[in-house]
Amino acid sequence: MSERAGARGVAQPETAAQTEPRVPRLLQACRRMPVDATPVWLMRQAGRYLPAYRRLRESHGFVRLMKTPELACEVTLQPVHDFGMDAAIIFADILTPLAGMGLELEFVEGKGPVLHSPVRDAEDVANLLGAIAGVDASDSTTAPVPVPDYTADFGEGFDGLHVGVPVEFAGDGVEPGVRDAVERAIAVLEANGATIDRDVSLPSASAALPVYYLIAPSEASANLARYDGVKYGFSVHDAPTMWDEMEQTRGRGFGDEVKRRIMLGTYALSAGYYDAYYLKAQKVRTLIRREFEQAFAGHDLLLTPTTPSVAFKIGEKMDDPYAMYLNDLFTIPANIAGVPALSVPCGLSDGLPVGLHLIGRAFEEGTLLRAAHAYEQHTDWHTMRPPAVV
Repeated sequence: MSERAGARGVAQPETAAQTEPRVPRLLQACRRMPVDATPVWLMRQAGRYLPAYRRLRESHGFVRLMKTPELACEVTLQPVHDFGMDAAIIFADILTPLAGMGLELEFVEGKGPVLHSPVRDAEDVANLLGAIAGVDASDSTTAPVPVPDYTADFGEGFDGLHVGVPVEFAGDGVEPGVRDAVERAIAVLEANGATIDRDVSLPSASAALPVYYLIAPSEASANLARYDGVKYGFSVHDAPTMWDEMEQTRGRGFGDEVKRRIMLGTYALSAGYYDAYYLKAQKVRTLIRREFEQAFAGHDLLLTPTTPSVAFKIGEKMDDPYAMYLNDLFTIPANIAGVPALSVPCGLSDGLPVGLHLIGRAFEEGTLLRAAHAYEQHTDWHTMRPPAVV
């Protein structure tokens, strides 16, 4: 989430112009920014020691680091010839102190057909996190928490770990193939020393999805208001008036999903609706956080599927944003509660990957990584690729 990103950057010198693939104009403008987000800058400094970072650089023809005011990200530009188009992939939410394992790759405008991850296993993630975690002197919102050795407990396996399986995440709505894969993963944990408790309850967690889609769009609406073509990024210069320039800059510079979230957020923050929507969502967020604290009083980790279903086809749900939002049902509660989480491959369903979602206490990413590493020692799902799906 953007509030957890190390948004204050470290200035870097401009580089010579390079021949680059065709990309949206907004990205062209952002790419010229001579600033790196602090986590990205730290990753560059430690890059020669991190296999994950070297693989990222070696696997793509052109890599350019960038920063926007709202998102610490690395943009990799790579032609996707099979689809007759160029894809711009954003490496976003780079393992910031509060986000824990919030590592993901996503497509700009939802157009790209392939995702590339620079990390291959829990050890890669631990090394990357160790390089970029910690206090950012340029960002007063980062927590003054010492950075531990995240691999220190890798040798302990599952021994002594108490893992809770919330009843709210094992009910209706989960595809049978996903449920079966997660149950097999739970059996692996239990057979190798973990204690499994299926009586954990997070009764308000089901409200996390609507809470998120009130809070996040509201913040997007406020934060993206600065993109008017005057100071930041892409700007239209051929409109008849200043107001037309601003309108066309935002209309042509933002994609459909960004516009959708801006409109939702603007509505939620408008006079007469702030208390009914945004303020109430913040109160429910506090309730969800307290329920997680109670659950962690007797458990080291919580376990759920990563998503209720496997991946859907490209473009299949573009006309139904709500159906796409439902895929965040199991991951968003951790974001709302402010605790770290990670996803580990744990099987296939209909030939597509299934994720095991592990959630830990705040600032105890080491326990998460220990469990993920232990699971990888007893399975080989993290080394496998799904068969081609047409």
